[in-house]
Formats: sequence, structure tokens, C-alpha cells
Amino acid sequence: MKKYFKTQSLFFLRLSLLILCWSLFSDQAVTADKTGEQHAPNATAAEISEKVSSMTDIFDIKSPVPYPGYPSYVKWMVGALAGILILLMFFVVRSVYRKKIRNQQDTAPPVPPDKAALAALRDIRKIMDINSKDFYFALSMILRTYINGRFHINAEEMTTEEILSGMTGLDIDPDLKQQVTAFFRYSDFVKFADMPAERVKMEKHLKFVNTFVKTTSLDETETS
Repeated sequence: MKKYFKTQSLFFLRLSLLILCWSLFSDQAVTADKTGEQHAPNATAAEISEKVSSMTDIFDIKSPVPYPGYPSYVKWMVGALAGILILLMFFVVRSVYRKKIRNQQDTAPPVPPDKAALAALRDIRKIMDINSKDFYFALSMILRTYINGRFHINAEEMTTEEILSGMTGLDIDPDLKQQVTAFFRYSDFVKFADMPAERVKMEKHLKFVNTFVKTTSLDETETS
């Protein structure tokens, strides 16, 4: 029995020594492999390339991916929307501007018909030397506009006979009425029959219209 225990004890002692030696040898081998991989100065390029290719847990860093940008139809849509917004802004600004001008015109006091006619007569003389027909068109329209504003007769849209008929009941000097009749008939011949007009006649008619406006104006009739 003692011999059996002695034999078993030796067996386990030997086994323990073998396991200890094997563990020590394994640690040294692993350390040597790691050191060789890190500090092997004589490793060839082929060996290094083979080791690198065998590494499956290391990946190359990808190059930057270019930004594809917006599709072309998106750019067209943005451009169209921008154009529509610009048009809307233009129409809004124009509407506001027109409304402002209209309000200013509405609030501005109207120009008396006699003052408007006299101002137009001062500017008409320069037409006299250019074209007699244009002169009589302009001069007769000044008188028609004044009659409309002063006596409320729509002379601008009437024929000569209609104007003369409308002025029949007006409280105007009969001599002035006759001169108005003579002026309108003469101007009709120049305007529509191409009758040549003399410079003396044009001066006389310009002076007559000026006198008619001043004589029949509201200020003149009130003072008289």
C-alpha cells in the first residue's frame, strides 16, 4: 500500500513538472512571435504584404464621397419660384405706387378751367410756325376743353353745330358768341378741308381765345 501511494505521488509530481515546463515554454514562444512581428528588421516586402493581406479585421479608410448635389428639376423649380416671387413683388410695388399716385391726384385741388386754358395757350404759340393744321387742332381743343369745364357742355365730344347749339342759352355777350361761331367754322376748314391758314388769322384767333377765356372766367364774371 505504501509502495502504491509512493508511485502515485511520483506520477503526479512528474505530471505537475511537465505542465509547468509546457506553460513556461508556451509563454516564451508567444512573446517571441510578437516581438518578431513588431521588430523583425529583416522581414521582406513580400512577407509584410502577405501578413497585411491576411489581416481581415483591418479595413482601409474610404476616400471622401463627392456630394451629388440637387437634381436638375429641383434647380428649375427653384428658379421658377424665384421668378414668380419677383413678378409678384413687381406687381405689388406697381399697384402700391399707382394707388399712391391716384390718391395724390384725388387729394390735389382741381385746376380751374380758365387757368388751365391760359397755361395751354402760352405753350401753343410754338406750334404756329410748324404746322397750321396742328395749330388749329390744338387751339380748338383748348377752347372746347374750357367750355366743357366752365359751362359744363361736353364740347370735346360734340361737333361744331352741337357746341353752337348748346351755347345758345348761355349768358354770354352776343358778340363773343358770333366770334366763337366764326372761329369754329374757320378752324374746321383748316383741319378737315386742308385750307391754308394765314399767320395773321392765327394770331387773331389765338388772341380771341385768350380774350374769351379771360372774359368768361368765373373770377371775371363775379367781379363784373
